[in-house]
Amino acid sequence: MVATIEEHILKGTNSREAMPGREFSFMKSVSFVISTPYIAHDLREFVEALRKISLGSLYFHVFESRLRLGKGLNDFTIWLQDSLGENELGDEIARLDPYTYTLEGLRSTFIQLIERRIQ
Repeated sequence: MVATIEEHILKGTNSREAMPGREFSFMKSVSFVISTPYIAHDLREFVEALRKISLGSLYFHVFESRLRLGKGLNDFTIWLQDSLGENELGDEIARLDPYTYTLEGLRSTFIQLIERRIQ
């Protein structure tokens, strides 16, 4: 994208400026991570905690973890595979595209997948 913009600028064609008030403002986000009282030792405790955690907590463990850990995986997949040996379930969760769900929809899908595995 940068190369395309630079090429366009170098051509000097039709340089445009945004109208006052319509400029693009770059933002920076800052996360505050706070422990919750929810801890899971197994799949049953995990699914019960999923029902109770805030959507902010879900967001942190699904979206922010991909960037924070640099693995492209969410915290749930890593925990399921590394701590419980639930490789298939972890893969199933990793394959979900979280951008195609609402956070509540994502929570519901995780719960369904885990409950199906427990049964």
